[in-house]
Amino acid sequence: MFGDAEDPAAVDRLADDLMREYPRSEFADELTRTNIGQWAEESVRACLTTVYRHLDPNITRFEDKPIGYEADARRAARRRAALAGYRLAVELKLLFGGE
Repeated sequence: MFGDAEDPAAVDRLADDLMREYPRSEFADELTRTNIGQWAEESVRACLTTVYRHLDPNITRFEDKPIGYEADARRAARRRAALAGYRLAVELKLLFGGE
């Protein structure tokens, strides 16, 4: 979902892109949750309501990915990655102090 670049500059650009697409203010509610179990439940809900919402639960094999699946998966992954970054920042500030 994020490419395979290992170049630090590419990683920095990805982080900048994610913060522009998904500003911290968009996660006010999610950032109040500090329990890792809650985070996992959020991820399951996000997948069920976005990525998997158009899948027929009775079909177990697909010849092709359903229309919109990749775009939905990419959008959900990018949003979850942005949120994970903001949560990591909170945890690092708690551990090491700082703004």
